[in-house]
Amino acid sequence: MRATGARSDGRSSSFLLREQPDADLSIADPTITVLELFAHAGDVLHYRLDRVATEAYLETARLRMSVKRHARLVDFALSDGALEVR
Repeated sequence: MRATGARSDGRSSSFLLREQPDADLSIADPTITVLELFAHAGDVLHYRLDRVATEAYLETARLRMSVKRHARLVDFALSDGALEVR
């Protein structure tokens, strides 16, 4: 019994490998468009998850609100600061 994806001529088949050598792999091809859509969605999700992980630790937090929340966990009151007055 042959493995899934194996072809009779010994080459492995893939989603992007097509039978026709002149296959349309341009951006207007619906298959490529769907692949690009999934790649973009994955990139956006990765960026958002990375931002959440960055704010979860005091050493890497970028937002003042995140630092205030971390300080509040150890009963440290962080003031809002004062405006510069001339």
